[in-house]
Amino acid sequence: MMARKKSRLFLIVLIVLVIVVSASVGVTMSVLVTNTAGKSNVFTFGNVGVSVTEEKWSKLSDDDKIVYQGKTVPKDPKITNTGSTELYAYFKVRVPTANIRLVNDDETVAAPSKQYLFSYDVNSNWTLIDTDDSNEDYEVRLYAYTKGPLASGESTNTLFDEVTFVNMLEGEINMGTKLEILTSAYAIQTDLADGAEMTDEKFKELFYQFAS
Repeated sequence: MMARKKSRLFLIVLIVLVIVVSASVGVTMSVLVTNTAGKSNVFTFGNVGVSVTEEKWSKLSDDDKIVYQGKTVPKDPKITNTGSTELYAYFKVRVPTANIRLVNDDETVAAPSKQYLFSYDVNSNWTLIDTDDSNEDYEVRLYAYTKGPLASGESTNTLFDEVTFVNMLEGEINMGTKLEILTSAYAIQTDLADGAEMTDEKFKELFYQFAS
């Protein structure tokens, strides 16, 4: 029988805020990294500005941010347009992976295999438009806010509301290991789309043209 609470891992969540703005000679990209407590700051460039907030996460104590096998933690990132320019919003999420043994519901142990260390349920209005699993330590997932552009002062709904740590065999990852779910927010001015119909493929094309 696995002692589920003895092997504890620290969940550290970083948010990277990236703003993409148009310029007469190309594209300017600015980056802001918030602190590990998950609190979000505001970064502006000219009349373009966005903020990332996580209301539930920001209220957690340090003890509440410690995870163990199967534990679910509130994590609720969303984007707000704090500038005067209409924007398309994106989140890029980097989910850590590891070659580990899982504990099944009947408490049997599965053979070692590559697993995502955290899972989550994506909310409505967000669409997965690309994935990249070329790195052996994590998978990158790109989401677009496909409900429509964000007007000045408008916010998206949360990308997800909580994350759950995988139910793995005790000792598969060293106790005290620090893990990151890296969540990057991108905003692209709508006029860069040149009036095109915003299909999933167009959201993807626009992102890699101006924000990648």
